[in-house]
Amino acid sequence: MTADSWQKIDLFLNIWGNIFTICSAGLAMYLYWINREKISEAVSILLNYSTYASLVDLRLILEKLVALRYSTAEDKAEIIAILSEIDGHISGHKALRSNQSLLEFQKKIKIAQRKPEQFSEARKRSLANELRGIIKDVQVDLNVKN
Repeated sequence: MTADSWQKIDLFLNIWGNIFTICSAGLAMYLYWINREKISEAVSILLNYSTYASLVDLRLILEKLVALRYSTAEDKAEIIAILSEIDGHISGHKALRSNQSLLEFQKKIKIAQRKPEQFSEARKRSLANELRGIIKDVQVDLNVKN
């Protein structure tokens, strides 16, 4: 075969390759348009899974907090550290950070961290129960969205 025939074959293959690429892109856009609700739902499920995982982590941290007693000297520092961990966990997750109840809860944590002498076992239990309720509310909100 001559160089001229190879050029013709190359041109032919390039044209058909471009046509195939255009058709494939058109088909992909059509399929996306037809299934956009399903695709949107799948992305939403993936994002909600991340939030659920963070809520599970918060529950585990909360259980550590509940197990400690503020009346014992060893546990006082650990309780303040766990409150800092909860604060950081909320701050580190965009969906949790945008929840108004959790933002108000964070303010209470910061007050407890700044004034540990005013903190008590009763206040710890109150914060723990409040966080439990907020976690349940966030889970319900996520379920309603789906």
